[in-house]
Amino acid sequence: MTTQPPSYPSAAPASEAWFERASAVIPGGVNSPVRAFRSVGGTPRFMASATGPYLTDVDGREYVDLVCSWGPLILGHAHPRVIEAVQRAVTDGLAFGTAHRGEGELAERVLAAYPYAQLVRFVVSGTEAVATHRYLELPETTRDLLRTPKPADKWLVCARGTSVATSTKVP
Repeated sequence: MTTQPPSYPSAAPASEAWFERASAVIPGGVNSPVRAFRSVGGTPRFMASATGPYLTDVDGREYVDLVCSWGPLILGHAHPRVIEAVQRAVTDGLAFGTAHRGEGELAERVLAAYPYAQLVRFVVSGTEAVATHRYLELPETTRDLLRTPKPADKWLVCARGTSVATSTKVP
């Protein structure tokens, strides 16, 4: 005999309220078509908090986080050492539009962990990572131009000798 996992009631009044509120200011009520639920029906669950591998929605229901976006994949949500490190780091400022010593320090640590790598570049999106990769492969190809897809079906043409990220040649 197979036992079924417990199911949550379909009603989620607090999530429904947040979804309605968000729908007034965000197209589809969420910032990802994947989480919109329109095609499958129902209401996306709005999360209130997370600890370790668990998420808690605004209706008080707990879920195992099987998505583990960004950092939680490694240590879980709200890991005490991560919280401590972030609290220390923000005393220097939250974000910089310029170079910061922390970039070089982190790059040194990454390269120490991967001795076969010679250089590292940090990016903030998959699009930027692909564009950088495509640029770096230019010297290895016989083509003079590569077409790199961009959002909304536009194309960025990267000519040999230019960098997508910094407009300088990357060694």
